[in-house]
Amino acid sequence: MLFNLAIGAGEFLGMGILKGNQTQLGFLYPKTTDFIFAVIGEEMGFIIAATVIITYVVLITRSIFIAKTAKNNLGSYIAIGIAGIFLFHMAENIGMVMGLLPITGVPLLFVSYGGSSIISSLVMFSLINGMYNMRHDEGEYENDRKAKNAHILLQSCLCKENLGPRV
Repeated sequence: MLFNLAIGAGEFLGMGILKGNQTQLGFLYPKTTDFIFAVIGEEMGFIIAATVIITYVVLITRSIFIAKTAKNNLGSYIAIGIAGIFLFHMAENIGMVMGLLPITGVPLLFVSYGGSSIISSLVMFSLINGMYNMRHDEGEYENDRKAKNAHILLQSCLCKENLGPRV
């Protein structure tokens, strides 16, 4: 249970990067993967640890919003599934570090070290982003594009008329 000691030792502002007692002396063995939140709590303090949690909450709520505004059911199911994955990874890793849940080796997405974790996180994030960009009908995009082009054409015509003849 040294990870609880590591989080508590960080206090409000932390001990400083690479200055944590528990992390630098090797008491937290997989400090770059499983116990990365303990490292953040000890070395950077409560402020940064709370910022990580708030960032996850914003990411999850935005994913749920995108699921609600998706244009078809498949997009909604995919977005809500990805939001569930983000929620599970956040709750499991932070709960594991705080001693509330058993140690299972679930990474903290976008934070933990590991190639497959970051690649799968980025793929899920790009799927959510793609659903956000495609939440409107294609006809609306076409109408917006035509209106924008007409506005640009009108502005260019007005600018040419104001210039007058060139000498």
